[in-house]
Amino acid sequence: MRRVLATATAAIIAVSGLSACSGSPQAATPTQGGVVRIGMVGSTSTVDIVDSQIAPLISSASLENLVQLKADGSLEPRLAEKVDNPSPTVYVYHLRPGVKFWDGQELTADDVVYSLERYRDPASYTSAKYKSVSTIEATDKNTVTVTLKAPDSNWPTQASMFSSQIFQKKFYEDHKDNFGNPGTLLMGTGPYEITKLDPTTGAEFKANKNYWGGDVKFDKLEIKFFDTETNAALALRAKSIDLVPSVSNVTAFESTSQANIVSGPSCSMGFFAMNTQSGPWSDVHVRRAVAHALNRDAFVNDVGGRADPITTFIPPNSLSTIASADKIDAMIKSLPQYPHDLDAAKAELAKSAYPDGFTAELPTTDFSNNVTGSQIVADQLGKIGIKLTVKSETIAKWVAGVGAAAKDRPAIYTAGGGCTPTPGYMPSYWLGSAGLAEGGGNLAAYGPESVDRIISQASQATTPEAQFDSYTELLKQLGTDVPYVPLMALNGNLGIASGFEWTSYHQPWWNEAWPLNITRK
Repeated sequence: MRRVLATATAAIIAVSGLSACSGSPQAATPTQGGVVRIGMVGSTSTVDIVDSQIAPLISSASLENLVQLKADGSLEPRLAEKVDNPSPTVYVYHLRPGVKFWDGQELTADDVVYSLERYRDPASYTSAKYKSVSTIEATDKNTVTVTLKAPDSNWPTQASMFSSQIFQKKFYEDHKDNFGNPGTLLMGTGPYEITKLDPTTGAEFKANKNYWGGDVKFDKLEIKFFDTETNAALALRAKSIDLVPSVSNVTAFESTSQANIVSGPSCSMGFFAMNTQSGPWSDVHVRRAVAHALNRDAFVNDVGGRADPITTFIPPNSLSTIASADKIDAMIKSLPQYPHDLDAAKAELAKSAYPDGFTAELPTTDFSNNVTGSQIVADQLGKIGIKLTVKSETIAKWVAGVGAAAKDRPAIYTAGGGCTPTPGYMPSYWLGSAGLAEGGGNLAAYGPESVDRIISQASQATTPEAQFDSYTELLKQLGTDVPYVPLMALNGNLGIASGFEWTSYHQPWWNEAWPLNITRK
């Protein structure tokens, strides 16, 4: 199963009592006309989210969610005009009346239930986000009720995530074998109807002139695929595209593209993952040696300073949704510490089964700052005798490798993060037994029973204090076992031509109808 790493933002939300801020649907016509051209590094052969996690970058222009997470962390109505939370385990979504798919058929609760149940299917990597769900039911034509097995602090924002985008039930049933593929594509309610997908070049869209949300600014939208960020920067400089929504190497991109760089909030984190089940990385003393050997300042410099060093696997800004800054700071200081110290690294390595070091491959791909980050890792670990050969791969091959059977996953440097403002996303996605399945997100193959217990305990906690205590316990265990070495918290960066603006740019931009935020000056 193909997958890539996704980034996100951190903030605080309130779902109970969410109500509509706009009236009934009204027809939309492009107010600026013409075409807007988007450059993206990577490609996909499908826009079916279940088969590719790069697909949401494309499908989010076409498919919508029940609610939408804003840049400030609050939720706003989308396909659901109101959300009730009558008990800690029940969420009732009242659909906005009159919303229609591109073919003119009205959106109903059956479409929502069918979509969410497909993402909930255990065969899909997206099912990990539905573990707490007991039932999803169409209470009536315009009402969907989700009942949880137990309270789950991570659930409220799930309805705004890419793994909850709504498609038409009938269209899927009529095109099961080719849903999302070129020539078939999908059926949604969003502002731009996808009309073409070419895995080698990109995707094309036309404005939904009957969009319920009103203002659709461009007649057409084009997404162009690039194999490297450098080539995307050159295209922006040549004015063959108008913007690149995710830029990792800001310094190089700005120099090459001569374009404006806009930075916004993100929960993306650069980290090094080590397979705890096989090879030298399974030795805890090797992993602790690595933690001492890696110098976070070098990674921050690599992204032009648009990042902050980080030592905890749950970013402090996510923890700030449940605890004060002083409490977070005190907790972090209580965790096992691995300051950059080559002597300490060598001493720790001497305790391992590999006192003189070892050789290994370090696969990487031109996604985010993976390539230069991997080169920094190889250079720094070489100083303690761990000789890594950086091996550049296509995105498809790299994705297949990191999603292989758990024992076969390579050690990697990458940047990824949580897609919700709650502190539970990082643990639930990158840790635990659910992520050990092929295609799962547990890159370190680290799934002890105690981690599953703590994650469940934290998600079911009914007070912020209880949540914080659980996450403290988790971070202490991670600090002892070191399956991951957190290195830096990244900003989200947008490269954009001078003739365009993106209102309230932030990551994860792909969890909303992002083309609506782009305007021509």
